[in-house]
Amino acid sequence: MTTSDKPKARPAATQGGKTAGPKQKARPGGKIKKQQPGTSAKPRKAPSAEKPAPAAASKPQAPEATDKRQHPRKPLRLNVSVTRGEVSGTSMARDISLGGLFLETIEEMAPGQVLQLSIPFTNQDRQIKVKGKVVRMTEDGVGVEFDIYSIDIE
Repeated sequence: MTTSDKPKARPAATQGGKTAGPKQKARPGGKIKKQQPGTSAKPRKAPSAEKPAPAAASKPQAPEATDKRQHPRKPLRLNVSVTRGEVSGTSMARDISLGGLFLETIEEMAPGQVLQLSIPFTNQDRQIKVKGKVVRMTEDGVGVEFDIYSIDIE
């Protein structure tokens, strides 16, 4: 091979007295950064402050299908008098909220069935009377939604 057949060497980039090799590029301040193979030596553009990065697509979170409560529940262990039609009895309340309560019972009740509830105050001789509607049935009992327009204190 003669000198004319040899590939010509590219001039090295210099900055601040340092020389960058063939796979390196000079950076401001005289620092040399090694260029990754297969990348171009073009300078990168700074991100524009005018264009925010696109937000990740997020779907609105739907309430969980099994929990449609609007009010937080509080634990409660209290005997509640329950009347449905001509049948009366007592069931243990497991929790309560502004919107309803859960009654432990083995009685079969259908969603939509209306109940009359008498909930005693724990430290007085008074009780709250309220109508409720069965909204769910589990093997432990029933979830009852209060009819807030029927609340009466006796």
